[in-house]
Amino acid sequence: MTSSQNQPLKTESRSIESTGWRNILAKSSAGQPITRSTRAANARVVLLIDVSGSMDGGPLDEAKRGANNFAKEAIGSGYSVALVSFGSTACVQSDFTFDADALGQCIARLAVSGSTNMAAAFAEGGRLFDKAGTTSAVCVVTDGCPDDRDLTIQEAATLKQRGIDILTLGTESADHDFLRSIASSKELAHKGNSRTLSADMGRLAKLLPSCAGRGLLDGS
Repeated sequence: MTSSQNQPLKTESRSIESTGWRNILAKSSAGQPITRSTRAANARVVLLIDVSGSMDGGPLDEAKRGANNFAKEAIGSGYSVALVSFGSTACVQSDFTFDADALGQCIARLAVSGSTNMAAAFAEGGRLFDKAGTTSAVCVVTDGCPDDRDLTIQEAATLKQRGIDILTLGTESADHDFLRSIASSKELAHKGNSRTLSADMGRLAKLLPSCAGRGLLDGS
């Protein structure tokens, strides 16, 4: 993994810190405006974390701290959070919960494992929403490229067709063009840094009120 200077998480050429997440007006792939008011009492989000071999050491430690920050921010905004890790396979580490401490115990157990099966992660995330009987958002955090690009695109498209919004966060070594292509909009595809994932993921969670509570693709 190539390291670079610490940078704040960015949306295209604008950083969230400089723009202010409350001022971001994103659009879904169907052109529906996304505003902070589109909230729902049963908002749910699945956090997908890359645990492939390249995340070993510092990056995974940062991702764990970031996952805790993400969970606290999301739960504080009224979301229940589920956790899926993905390496060569995908594994549901936690179903939806409002218990940040219990989720933290699951996060602490994350360990690196093989390659980057992002398609399986999206599939597992989709099954969690099936169980919960609602739709909301999926956030994927990765430092690389998926094992199977075509299958990942297919799984991501299936989620978006169901009204589940996809936010992405890639480190400096990720394929940002690909992540932009699977996000629900360009504004929901973010650039981060392996050294600053803990802060980047916390800021990512602050965008969740902008896209929760409805199926943005069908305007419901």
